[in-house]
Amino acid sequence: MKSRRNKTCCSLVLLCFSFTLLYAQPDNQPVEISAEMAVMMAMNNNRNIKALDHQLKGTEYDVKSAITNFLPDVSLSGQYTRLSKQDDLPSVPGGMSSGLLGMGMDLENSYKFSLQIQQPIFTGFQILNGLKSAKLSHTLQEATNDKTRQTIKYAVLQIYWGLVSLQKSQTVAIEAKKQLKELTSNQEAMMEQGMTTEHDYLLTKASLAQAEMNELNVIKTLKSMKRQFALLLGIPVNSKIILTDSTAGSKEITTNNVDSLITRAQMERPDLKETCFQLQLSDLGIKAARASYYPSLYAGFSYSNSRPDNFYRDQWGDSWTLYASLNFTLWDWGNRAFKVKKAKEQKLSLVELFEQKKADIESDVLDALSDVNLSSKALEVAQLMADAREKNYHASLAKHEEGVISTYELLDTHNSYISAQYQALQAATNLELAVINLEMDGIGKTTDMNQTSSSAGGMNQP
Repeated sequence: MKSRRNKTCCSLVLLCFSFTLLYAQPDNQPVEISAEMAVMMAMNNNRNIKALDHQLKGTEYDVKSAITNFLPDVSLSGQYTRLSKQDDLPSVPGGMSSGLLGMGMDLENSYKFSLQIQQPIFTGFQILNGLKSAKLSHTLQEATNDKTRQTIKYAVLQIYWGLVSLQKSQTVAIEAKKQLKELTSNQEAMMEQGMTTEHDYLLTKASLAQAEMNELNVIKTLKSMKRQFALLLGIPVNSKIILTDSTAGSKEITTNNVDSLITRAQMERPDLKETCFQLQLSDLGIKAARASYYPSLYAGFSYSNSRPDNFYRDQWGDSWTLYASLNFTLWDWGNRAFKVKKAKEQKLSLVELFEQKKADIESDVLDALSDVNLSSKALEVAQLMADAREKNYHASLAKHEEGVISTYELLDTHNSYISAQYQALQAATNLELAVINLEMDGIGKTTDMNQTSSSAGGMNQP
């Protein structure tokens, strides 16, 4: 408990520090953000989460509203009537109508007010079930909010490490452009001296143009992803973000057995909790439908005071009533039975969804574990391939200077070398996301960063 408290305190300090850095900076000044800080900022600033928090607050008022149904209902009503002054007033015995008016008596105004108090005694457990339903709806909203938070957390980390990969890809693209620019310059000098053909020069020049376009595509994608990242964090889209965590694929892989991973996921996944609470609500729905078979009993008290016009002074006075009201439906043509059957069918439907969700979670965990193992092996292979392609490129460069291999073969080995570097970066990011997904019980879907690279416009050389 103490370690958890210390961790919470550290997180709060880190969050406050991040806000200080973010809002104390002048406009358009760089802001340094770590992966952990990014998640905390999203949890506090993301507008989707804020909207869900307001919905959660609304369910709290539903609970308070349900509690008031146990209390007596107090109502006050009043009535004021003004009679017409026309000559067609009600006839008065002995023809005294005009005489009364002449005496200045008030024949036009009448007042009445009443106070009524009604207390439910027994309502077939409707009020109690309503309170339980409101409380369970509040708990259900909490589970829904947790599910959304987990989804946004994974999205934040996915974009964060995608940005890290793209930044390193930009470095690779700049290095590739530098190498091809030097090679193109050498080819141009050799062509002028008649030591190489114009075809070789144009080939290297085209490769250089492709490398420049690749760099522009990476920069464009990087800016676009940073804007998406800023929206997730709830900060201005034009914020200059500096990512402080730059090492992907460095997390330690947990060695828990598969059964424990599945059990933990089925206990902690918020989407399964959400379905479980929906199932409990369906039980209350059945009870609410059955409540109509019970009679309802109310006790009440009413008091009224009326003040007619002076002509009806003998009707002026007050009255009170104490009563009990019992209501029971004898026959409704099967309407109550139909509602109970419908509620039962809804529960059976949710039972099926609950079992399906458990199976889906088990599949998600197994897929996440497979992704970790596969991504780990893919990273190992990609790093070995990058080392091999780098050595092959330098060897080919030496052979090209000696005239042993053609320019086309040199560019081919350079293209393979750059591609291997990209693949190593992508494999490291894939492993990072796979481990994160496994730690989050498979709630996210691991996206192959090769797809991100492809969407960047194709980073490989021609």
